[in-house]
Amino acid sequence: MIAALNDTSLLRQQPMKSALVFLLASVAALSLQAQTLTQALEQAWARDPRAATFAPLGAQAQAGLTLAGALTAGPGVVSIGHTGDRWNARRGKQEWEVEFALPLWQPGQRARQLAEAERAQVDLAASVAAHRLQLAGDLRAAWWALALARNQVTLAEAHVHSAERLEEDVRRRVAAGDLARIDANLAQSETLSAHGQALAAQTERRETEQAWQLLTGQVAPVALVSEVVRNGEPSDEHPLIAQALAQSRLATARLRSAEANRADAPEVALRMVRERGDFNEGYANVIGVKLSIPLPSGARTAVASAEQRAALAKAEAELSAARLQVTAQVGRARADLAASARELAWLRQRVTLAADTSALAEKSFALGEFDLAAVLRARASLIDVRTQVERQQMRASALQSQLHQALGLLP
Repeated sequence: MIAALNDTSLLRQQPMKSALVFLLASVAALSLQAQTLTQALEQAWARDPRAATFAPLGAQAQAGLTLAGALTAGPGVVSIGHTGDRWNARRGKQEWEVEFALPLWQPGQRARQLAEAERAQVDLAASVAAHRLQLAGDLRAAWWALALARNQVTLAEAHVHSAERLEEDVRRRVAAGDLARIDANLAQSETLSAHGQALAAQTERRETEQAWQLLTGQVAPVALVSEVVRNGEPSDEHPLIAQALAQSRLATARLRSAEANRADAPEVALRMVRERGDFNEGYANVIGVKLSIPLPSGARTAVASAEQRAALAKAEAELSAARLQVTAQVGRARADLAASARELAWLRQRVTLAADTSALAEKSFALGEFDLAAVLRARASLIDVRTQVERQQMRASALQSQLHQALGLLP
């Protein structure tokens, strides 16, 4: 019996423990939740698959810089050789040869290699910045899509409450004999339509929340605030232009290296030979130095130079295209922002007029001067224009973010 009571008490305590664990987990999740676009960008960067590839690329670029700063043009080579007459005369002839060779830098080659390695590091940094800007654009789009979806849910729920109040009033007046049954049907139809719009808005909000969580790995913040307005002009510091400029300069450095490297690196070698003629002779040691100078190859240099010239031409074309693209995007974003401000002012005037018309229609309906259809039309017009105002306000904030994106400004 006591054991049974203890089991029952444990069962009662289990839901309390589960609720406590859930509460603590919720608090922990909120503490990790990004509240700004800047924090969201860091979260998205931490889970972005491509961002993980930049670390090994950075190690590769650093290795190239270390290699270019070495004292020699490459690693040394050790050669060991042996000859003897053991398999024929067997008179004891022995010869051992050891050679250690080092490749040497050609005049100016080391400086060009260092310049190329440094340009490679700058190119990698520019690629990282360009990818962060691209990720910021995805986040900004998801941020304002979610803000718009949430706003549509709020408007749809307000529409539902308004339609339910109207239906209740109409049903009361139908019961009193003031209105016909068809008016009750119209009011109920309006309520059902409002509920359908609310469900569609909730579905859209859920999809945008899932898209946000896919990007950041976290639930979206409760408040989606606008970015602080910033301005500027397109310049070579723009991540997209900087990336194209870095690629152009890297291609220039590679072309200079290709044109200067007309032959393989010369080698200097230290040789030591230890030999004897037969069993009766002692070993003699010989030490020497050897210098190998490869001859230049015009054909190979021409092929390498042609490849790098083609790469440079492509990089310069992409740089020009990037500058034109950024300038066009900034101009279009500013024009869209100005047009949005004009449209918002016009819509606000429409809201004032539609609100006054709806109020007059409801008063006339209460006095029996208007039918319900006219009231519903006036209310629908007011709801529509208010929805447009809310959309336009969200769009204005989204367009400001687009202008920041076009200017290459991170959140």
